[in-house]
Amino acid sequence: STESKLAQANNISDNIPVFSGSLDSVAAVISLSALLITPDTSLVHIASASETPVFGLFVHYNTDEVIWSPYKSRFDCVITKEPTLENISFEQVSQKLSAFIKSLLQQN
Repeated sequence: STESKLAQANNISDNIPVFSGSLDSVAAVISLSALLITPDTSLVHIASASETPVFGLFVHYNTDEVIWSPYKSRFDCVITKEPTLENISFEQVSQKLSAFIKSLLQQN
């Protein structure tokens, strides 16, 4: 059910250690990763530099500016027109991320 999937998603952060290394170390980890899932942060730029595929979560609120996307990386995202990422549903992310991962696997 959606409620059980949401509960699982809410508990993910309890099982993932916090990385406290240097920016160089973060860049190295990203360059060795199969996929980066991130909100709109500097990590998107680092992933693009190393051609690591990116799945982004973006806020496009009260602006006419174009959403930036990585130049060298495979990329997909979920965008909310509300002021915070909290308005992006688990279902939106799950559906779009699943399709993106499938396309990455088919490419390889």
